[in-house]
Amino acid sequence: MKITERFNRKKKVVSKKGFVNTPSIDPVSIDYPLDGEKINKGHYAIRISVSEDRPTEISINGKEWKPCRSADGFKWFDWTVENPGKTKIISRVHNGTNEWIVSKEKVCFVD
Repeated sequence: MKITERFNRKKKVVSKKGFVNTPSIDPVSIDYPLDGEKINKGHYAIRISVSEDRPTEISINGKEWKPCRSADGFKWFDWTVENPGKTKIISRVHNGTNEWIVSKEKVCFVD
């Protein structure tokens, strides 16, 4: 399902099926945590924007890919933050033809 042909950076994009997405020119991007953000141990919901509602996965510090859930027009990963220090996060979305599109890496710091 194609949400839109082009994104408008100032408006939300809503599909006919109600899939809401924040404007982005990337097919997949990590919205939160912000790059360089300091976060606390415990639960953290990582928010990912995708241009199409397709399977999305996340990898933290280069470990195995884990599936994300859909809610409120975004993809989410419920992360139990345990280890302090620098953390690298990357996500990917399936393009529907046996390929994955990978996001830019985000780095955050766990207190």
